[in-house]
Amino acid sequence: MNGEENVSKIDILSKAVKLICEYLSEKKKPSEQALLTEYQACQSHNNSLGSQFWTITGIAMSISTILLGGIAYSVISDRITPDVKSLVLGLGVGVIIILGLVILWSKRILFIADSNNERMREIEETLGMKKNLRIYDIDSEQKWCDLKHLNPCSRYMPPIGTYVVLSLFLIKIALWVFFIVKVLKMPVIGV
Repeated sequence: MNGEENVSKIDILSKAVKLICEYLSEKKKPSEQALLTEYQACQSHNNSLGSQFWTITGIAMSISTILLGGIAYSVISDRITPDVKSLVLGLGVGVIIILGLVILWSKRILFIADSNNERMREIEETLGMKKNLRIYDIDSEQKWCDLKHLNPCSRYMPPIGTYVVLSLFLIKIALWVFFIVKVLKMPVIGV
């Protein structure tokens, strides 16, 4: 009898656990309104991230270009004094560090936007919506614009301009390194 009693107790316990799990899973499902609110929050967050991305990268690119132009003028005109040499070295290292930090920050922003898009896709599947799924299908079918190799983990395509900007930052860093080396090798006037 002990064996049969244990089996029936186990059956009763497993049924009770199953009922509790079903109750809790039904209880935790967010309402349609909550999902739509979260979807809207993800969209707003992506809009904010995009605005931050283009503002910060535009400012960093502008300042870097202006400073690089001043340094290039000094190199071309062969007017390198000890003050200019130390200024180029200090500015160059500072700008390279700042551009590197902007690149890292930009990659983080793109990752967060991708995470938001992934959550939006999950909400769309739950509610039967199709916006991001259609965009994903369009992006994945366009062979002329296949940028998946740049971010194979992403199911979504960031705007093409984001990769252009990140490439321009790398070019700026290379130019700064070039001008720093060039200035350090030039003879100093007035010593």
